[in-house]
Amino acid sequence: MSTKPATCLYDGTTIHEDSEESAALEYLAALGKPAAEVTVDGKSTRYYRSGDIFRAMLSLEGGFHEPPALLLGAHHAPELFLARITPYDMKLLKKGGREVQYLLSNDDGDLGNVCQEGIFALESLFEARVKRSYNACYRVIEYAEISCGNVVHADGTTSRGRLPDGAYVLVAKVCDRMA
Repeated sequence: MSTKPATCLYDGTTIHEDSEESAALEYLAALGKPAAEVTVDGKSTRYYRSGDIFRAMLSLEGGFHEPPALLLGAHHAPELFLARITPYDMKLLKKGGREVQYLLSNDDGDLGNVCQEGIFALESLFEARVKRSYNACYRVIEYAEISCGNVVHADGTTSRGRLPDGAYVLVAKVCDRMA
């Protein structure tokens, strides 16, 4: 059984205020045709699959080590964001298991951590806990590795990307945190 989240559609065109303007414009130009478009009171919203959003984000021109700050959603806690994922700590737990911590980052700095326990397979990354990230609960929904401009996605497909070599994730808000 796969633990990767079910396919959802996301508003792919509402850019969060903490995003870099040049990255946002480049991302919007890279988006293809939406999976759905809804018009309410004369205002249209275009919805995309997470994989399509992730591919458009991976096509951005990256900095030296980090991806540009690109977050989607209009509220205090973004709905989606692109991050580089880097392992930084491993702990042996008292129960005999292991826990690996990963850092999430972009050009603006630290975006939180991912805590993966037990089995360290790619599938378990999709159910790992995202901690200290904005004022909401998040989970990893897409993963890819870039090497020399070649992107290998978690599902085995490939594409081209312009970010620095490394591992990247698309992180989605699951719910707002309760105070």
